[in-house]
Formats: sequence, structure tokens, C-alpha cells
Amino acid sequence: MSSNLPTYATAANSPMTFGERRLVCKAGAVASVGKKTDTVRQPSSLEAILNRSALSLFLFGSVFAGILMISKAFLLPSVTTVEVAGEVRDAQQIKEYHSALSAQILSKQKQRDALVLPLSGGTYRMLTDVRSTQMSLHSIQSALREVQSSFQTEEGEHRVSYAFLSYTPGSKKVAVRGAIVHAGPQSMTVLAQFLEELRDHPLIASFDNPPFERLTDAQGKFYSPFTLHLVLSHD
Repeated sequence: MSSNLPTYATAANSPMTFGERRLVCKAGAVASVGKKTDTVRQPSSLEAILNRSALSLFLFGSVFAGILMISKAFLLPSVTTVEVAGEVRDAQQIKEYHSALSAQILSKQKQRDALVLPLSGGTYRMLTDVRSTQMSLHSIQSALREVQSSFQTEEGEHRVSYAFLSYTPGSKKVAVRGAIVHAGPQSMTVLAQFLEELRDHPLIASFDNPPFERLTDAQGKFYSPFTLHLVLSHD
């Protein structure tokens, strides 16, 4: 019985069996697949990529660095600086100026707090006690006006005229300079009466009598000048 399968001739013109034919076909398929795999898996190397893109990267980096330098030299100063207190300052200088200004404000606030004393503080109470023990200028002026009102002419003119008053709080001393006017030849008599009135006043402890003299002014009128250094009796 003859076989219907095709026969293959070998180099010796001998027919191939079915198993040999299968081995030959399988070896051919494996060789074909291997070639295709080698062709697909053959990638471009990193060195080749760098060689092709080196010039582009260099040009891009150079242009970018040049743009940054130009921006820093010309563009950034115009948009990052402001004028503060008459001077153009950048961000760092503004921070330093703010810190210095804050320190000055804090120092001034401490000085203000030291000057503005609380009403309940001991220092404030001490100052009020010292003030209460001192004679006020208004009280001294009132006492002198009170004595002055006792010496008037019939027309209501004051015969005692004050020209100068000096008072230093805490010293209990008052300097008064003036003159007896509108008294005619009796100016020295009125001066003596005025001194006696001052000596009897409870606000005045003592004083030295001034020189008694009668002078004439440019209009020929008599007057008697006096300068007194009063010692106050207020404790």
C-alpha cells in the first residue's frame, strides 16, 4: 500500500520521512522568529540620542541663561524696587527698613509709657503730694491784688503798681518789683502802709524792707519804687 504524502529529496536523492520534514519546518520557523525579534529589539542607544540633541540643548541653555541675566540686570530692578522714605529700596532693604522702624516705634512707645504715668501709680501720688504742698502762682497773685485793692485813689486808680513777679515752686520765695504811684509827695508814706499791709497778710511770712525814696518821672510826677523778696508761710 502506497502513501499519498509528498516526498522530499535529500542531497543523496533519498526520500525524507514525515518526522524529518516536521523538524525542518520547525527549525525554519524558529530562525525566522529570531530574526524578527532581533530586528524589533534593536533600540537607539543613549549615546546616540545625546549626540543628536547636544547642540539643541546647548543652544537652548545659552539662550535661557542670557534671558535670565538680562532680566536680572534690567527688568527685575524696575519691578521689584519701590521708593520708601525718599530712597529706592529692594525687597531685602525694605525688610531691613521695616525692622529698624519697628524698633524705633517700640522705643518711642516705651518712652511714652514712662512719661504718661498711671493715676494709681506711686510716682503720680508722690507728684500730687508735692504739688499740694506748694503754693500756686494764682494764689500769690490773688494775695498781691488783695493788698493792692486797699490802696486806691478817689478816681479808682491803683496807687500800688506791680511791674514784675517771679516765683519758683518749691523755694517759697517770691520776687516783686513795682512802685507807688498817684500818691504825690506822700508816695513814701503810702509805701510804708503798703509794706505793713503785706506783713500782716497770712500768706507772707517775712521780707526785708526796701529803700525808701521818692523819685520824679519824665512828667514830673512823684513815685516810690520798691523791690521785695517775700518769703511765703505756706507749708
